[in-house]
Amino acid sequence: MIDAYYTMRTHNPDMFHNRKISELEKTFNIFYFHKMPLLPDGSRAGFSRLRDFNSNLFNTLDTIRLVFAMYDICIDEDPLAPGWKFVMDMTGFSVGHLTKLTNLTLMRKCLAYVQTALPMRLTAIIMINAPPLTNQLMMFLKPLMHKDLYSLISIHSVSDMDSVYQSIPKEYFASDIGGKAPSFEAQKEESLERFKTYESFFEDDEKFNRVDENKRIDKNNQCNSLDYGLEGSFKKLELD
Repeated sequence: MIDAYYTMRTHNPDMFHNRKISELEKTFNIFYFHKMPLLPDGSRAGFSRLRDFNSNLFNTLDTIRLVFAMYDICIDEDPLAPGWKFVMDMTGFSVGHLTKLTNLTLMRKCLAYVQTALPMRLTAIIMINAPPLTNQLMMFLKPLMHKDLYSLISIHSVSDMDSVYQSIPKEYFASDIGGKAPSFEAQKEESLERFKTYESFFEDDEKFNRVDENKRIDKNNQCNSLDYGLEGSFKKLELD
């Protein structure tokens, strides 16, 4: 995993370079990611949601860059977290978003990193307030996922939140949706300010945490494909 982690970040600059607030603040206004407080079972959780539902403004690559940057912040702040649950609020998800997310090359790269190199122990991916359209997105993504990752996903409609609260108590959610946590807007501002404090962290990451393939001893492990983790030698996806 260590080799895959650095190699994939080197060979996918579109997802891991230029992670500056000047580059991503606009994305924060369209989509945001917030780290929730420590859960009762000792695990951690992240919450993401569209802020602007206009799909014409949604940029898939910039959103992935933002999410992976926030993952890095989460890992830096909680390197020993026993597990991570990620809540995706699907409110506002439309056909326009679906069309942009069904970018095969980009989603293959994204999922290859998550499944091969992400140094987090994922325990649940919870999609809430999910419209029926969510099922079409999952039909597209399923062949790109390991069975273990796909098994972590649960989809919940607006009227199906009780089962979600069994995993993450209601009070951990924003006041906008009946919880006791700060509002969506307050959470967005908190995440934005946290991101700003990590600018030098991301600059150092881009400068030092990359591989030099010219120095690789085993040339068979050299990444020749942007779909590293799919066509690379560390781990091939098992397609359902």
